[in-house]
Amino acid sequence: MAKHPGTMAPRTARQSAFFQRRAAVCRGFSLLPLFIIIGAFCMLPGCRHENRIVTIDLLQETPEIISPTVCLKAQDESTRQLIYEGFRTGPDGQFALPLSTGSARFGFYAINPVDCLSLTTRSDTVCDVWIRINGQGIGGGRVELTSTTLTLPIASGITVDGLNLCTMRLTPEARTSATSTILVSSITFGKFATHVVKYGSPPRSTLRMSPPSEVSWCINFRRETLEFSGILSSPQPSSCHVEIFMETDRLRRTSIWNSTFHLNGDRTFSGEVNLAPFGGAPARIIARLTSDSGNPSLVWNRFCLTQPGHKTPPAASTIARLPARPNVIFFLIDALRRDHLSTYGYNRPTSPTLDRLAATSAVVFDNAWTQSAWTGQSVASLFTGEYPSTTGIRNHSDSLFSGFTTIAEFLKAAGYRTIAFVANFGLGTKTGYSDGFVEFNFRQGEKIAPLVDEAISRVPSSGQPFFMYIHVMDVHFPYRSAPAPFNALVQRSKKVTLTEEEISIKKLKQGTQEPTAANMAFIQSLYDSEILSVDSSLGRLCDALRKRGLYDNTMIVILNDHGEEFNDHGSYYHGHSLYNELTRMVLIVKPPFPTQHHRVASPAQTIDLYPTVAAFLGQSPSVPGNDLGPLLRTGASDNKENVPIYCETDLITSYRSILDGNHKLILRNRRREGRADTFSLFDESRDPLEMNDCASAMPVTAAYLASLIRRHEEQSIKRRHFSQEEIHRTIDEETQRQLEALGYVNAGKE
Repeated sequence: MAKHPGTMAPRTARQSAFFQRRAAVCRGFSLLPLFIIIGAFCMLPGCRHENRIVTIDLLQETPEIISPTVCLKAQDESTRQLIYEGFRTGPDGQFALPLSTGSARFGFYAINPVDCLSLTTRSDTVCDVWIRINGQGIGGGRVELTSTTLTLPIASGITVDGLNLCTMRLTPEARTSATSTILVSSITFGKFATHVVKYGSPPRSTLRMSPPSEVSWCINFRRETLEFSGILSSPQPSSCHVEIFMETDRLRRTSIWNSTFHLNGDRTFSGEVNLAPFGGAPARIIARLTSDSGNPSLVWNRFCLTQPGHKTPPAASTIARLPARPNVIFFLIDALRRDHLSTYGYNRPTSPTLDRLAATSAVVFDNAWTQSAWTGQSVASLFTGEYPSTTGIRNHSDSLFSGFTTIAEFLKAAGYRTIAFVANFGLGTKTGYSDGFVEFNFRQGEKIAPLVDEAISRVPSSGQPFFMYIHVMDVHFPYRSAPAPFNALVQRSKKVTLTEEEISIKKLKQGTQEPTAANMAFIQSLYDSEILSVDSSLGRLCDALRKRGLYDNTMIVILNDHGEEFNDHGSYYHGHSLYNELTRMVLIVKPPFPTQHHRVASPAQTIDLYPTVAAFLGQSPSVPGNDLGPLLRTGASDNKENVPIYCETDLITSYRSILDGNHKLILRNRRREGRADTFSLFDESRDPLEMNDCASAMPVTAAYLASLIRRHEEQSIKRRHFSQEEIHRTIDEETQRQLEALGYVNAGKE
């Protein structure tokens, strides 16, 4: 099978800025045509480095919210987000509501009062349905064994302008089976009508509205101008009102343009609004159509954001002063928490070697992030330069797809000798991670000292450049005291009631082993002693390279694949969430050229390492990461705009996160269950420990970031060239046992 590094071209700084500012749209609609058009325009001769107008056409995107929502359907991504609890995705695109659940909660948007609700169902039993809207009962009826349409009147004053909350309760017959299910094909509010229709294909999309309705998009802009035009039509005399609103977390819905039209036929209109006073924060932009008489319609043929472009000088070459084909070493410390390194401010002396590197020849990245909270996904991103949604790795049953051109294969093709020393059981030779390595030394569970000794002995002595990947497991569970002298960090007070052998991840996660403060300090001190041991062996590796005259011409990357939780957010271990203690990345790079030691504040992530190494060879693979070369040289990035950082995990529950500026959103993906996603929002500048969820206080920011996550995942999945079944493998009993020994309590499912 042919290898491929991906299908998308590397992002320019301007493209990255566009990705960050682009409008958030209704889930499920592809932005790929828009990206292709804008990306192609950026690359036209004479355009890339000239002032130009950047345009984001909102009509090419489906609105995020359409009000009033007149019909909820399981296959409709936008209305599915209004299904909160109870429902699951059933057969034939229907909602399934198990009678054992007993109730469901959902919502709908309204502009004018709604006078009725219609529920179309099918059931394998007989039961009664009762519905409340905004806390007030509107009645109920009986669902029969065949298809049933239940229509209930809604008294005036019950529904409100905006979001309405509904509760549906079921009362089954006494002899009903606990496995019985009601299938709901649709929930309709008021008279069914198509208030908003999007038709046409990019780049000539239009949007038609009939009153009363409104559409909205979440956006993040800087200095844009909103430009719009439309055609109003009415077959008989009528009067209608068109209004455009803006709202942010700090600004209530505010009208920024409005006009009343008296129609008897067609009428065109246009306008523009300077949005600069509202810039700098996520916002929702809303277009609304209402009518006092007649039956008018509005077709928007232009609704876009425009912004002056900027001159972007060509990036200075990071290749000219490099030695030919530098050696490359990736030294990965599994399950290492960044805040347990003295290099990153920890109050215990766990990393003297790293401290010396940071003070002399290395660059420390203070704002780096992993792509996942567990090894399989994270290392897949490291090796391929792709996000987890593209690699398809979800759990221990998945292998790395052979069609990717891994960094080992890339360097091997460039004439490198590729060598790996791997102590992690999950990256064995049958998992696809060994592709591209001339020597793949699998040393399951081997301790750091002999592993590094063997790595030193295998450093090529000839002039052939080499790529060496070293993956150590000492810091990973089970936590054990490192040998002397590193065990000096272990804290064994009289109050410690646990032994090393008694520490159980399963019991800690289940709450049956709740350590005291002394026991918790003991566990973390074991962890710290292993960090110190690993740091010492890293020092021996650097010394060996110096003695052989290879140090200066070698790029050494010290990193982790994920962190570890010690009850920071109510749990232990890793893989189960995306909080900072799990996704903050250790990234310390000794470049293959002299550099002033410095610390870098610009964001970096796992997927940036592949294009960085490739750039040293004058190559630019089609992967989504950024070249960190400018940061390694000067601490300054060619990219003036921060690119959002995306992380994923799928072991226990599907979580996605995005860090955009100071705000981080963690989203729990429940789409497979047919329910709305849930999310938490944190202000990293004020709350780096992520203890205060501010999603309810900043709903626009939360909605904007959530939509960016969905768009990112959609585009990442499109980069795949294989099915999930192609990378699935069977977990045998021995593999299951080994994974459980490493702390994966439900290996293969986690």
